[in-house]
Amino acid sequence: MELSLIFYIIILAVSFYILVWSGKILVVSLSFMARFLEVSEYVLAFVLMAVVTSLPEFFVGISSALSDKPQISLGNIIGANIINVTLAVALVAIFARAIKITSDESQRSSFVAAAIAMSPVIFILDGIISRTDGIILVSLFLIYIVYLIKKSRKDYKIYNSVSRDVKDLKDFFGNMGKFIAGLIVIFGSSAIIIWSVTNIAITLNFSLFIVGLILVAIGTTLPEITFGIRSVLSGKDSMAFGNVLGSTVANSALILGVVAILSPIHINNFKIVFSSLAMMSLSLITFALMVRYKKAITYKHGIILIFFYIIFLGLEFLLK
Repeated sequence: MELSLIFYIIILAVSFYILVWSGKILVVSLSFMARFLEVSEYVLAFVLMAVVTSLPEFFVGISSALSDKPQISLGNIIGANIINVTLAVALVAIFARAIKITSDESQRSSFVAAAIAMSPVIFILDGIISRTDGIILVSLFLIYIVYLIKKSRKDYKIYNSVSRDVKDLKDFFGNMGKFIAGLIVIFGSSAIIIWSVTNIAITLNFSLFIVGLILVAIGTTLPEITFGIRSVLSGKDSMAFGNVLGSTVANSALILGVVAILSPIHINNFKIVFSSLAMMSLSLITFALMVRYKKAITYKHGIILIFFYIIFLGLEFLLK
């Protein structure tokens, strides 16, 4: 038992080091790509990084829709969004001490992004998220993304002089390659961390319920947490906000919309679904208010957000 425990701890330590290293690559490459594409770092993180970090939810959604069990995707998306705006943001704020709010862009878009992320609440009121609802959700996502990119490019050209040559194009594709490689490494190392932490917990006779409730929840948000911490430590705080807001919007609008188009989502247990969506909405509103009216999300705010996450877990346990 002792040898296996030591083995898992070594794997865990190495995986954490690789995770942190890959996070740095993502931040640097994304920053260069934003300059080349003439958009803000916030918008590129909102669109590119957020969509990519939502891929696990996307694959779960497609799989659940094709197996005629789209309710699984709905539950996964609600849980992921709550974790993103509570636990993930909180851990970034605590480890980095604070996430500075220096971007007017993130402040302006926080409420709109939160509103789009909360839109499924309206669609479940009749007991089903239909194919028409799904088309509306996907349309909302696409319209907002196009608006963000156009607005960002316009602002970028006003405040920055733009000149590109062949070397810049080569550097762009080079950084795109680094970005893709960084993503593969960050997802791979996150999966290994979940595996090693779970085995350590089982070896130490921890409850499997606790493993799923806390350790796996943290593990599944490691890409967002790592990217957020690295962004803040590199002075790119707007990237952290872009990733969080973009990920919640992609989950609620794009992914849920695609799932509903493939297989309409019938709400079987309205009480649990509505209470979960209400908790998600409350978390999103709290986060949006922090972004809009605070100069920074400090570790104290992080503790408040963790408290929200604990309340969510308690409510889910009681309702089930």
